[in-house]
Formats: sequence, structure tokens, C-alpha cells
Amino acid sequence: LGSKTGPWWFLWTDFQKNEFGAS
Repeated sequence: LGSKTGPWWFLWTDFQKNEFGAS
């Protein structure tokens, strides 16, 4: 991941929160 200037990185972070944070 390079520059955090897109909605893709935000969705990816939210995805990780759901996957690794919902356990």
C-alpha cells in the first residue's frame, strides 16, 4: 500500500476490522 488517498484503503481497513476484529 502506498498513498492513502483512496476509498480502497479505507474499505480494506474496514474489511480487516470485520475479519480480524469480529473474532
